[in-house]
Amino acid sequence: LHHDNKDALIQKLHELLDGKKGKLVAIVIKALENLSFVGGYQSRSILYNSMKKEFGEIGSSAGLNDFLNDNNKKITDKDLNQYIQILQNIK
Repeated sequence: LHHDNKDALIQKLHELLDGKKGKLVAIVIKALENLSFVGGYQSRSILYNSMKKEFGEIGSSAGLNDFLNDNNKKITDKDLNQYIQILQNIK
């Protein structure tokens, strides 16, 4: 994670992701990537395993990859922008 206040970011991510799976997790990941708060991981598998360790059951790796695929149109700009706004406001 790349953020000036990692503790606040982690706390907000727990609020958003604890007990959530699939599409919402993918939206938050895309928002984090868009804001450059996460990156530099070697593979989606490493990212998935790290997220699962921190946030518990987040859905299947294959399902998450399906949502994260750039050709996937199941995540709208409206969905993504909502979470970008939430994450941008973390101080």
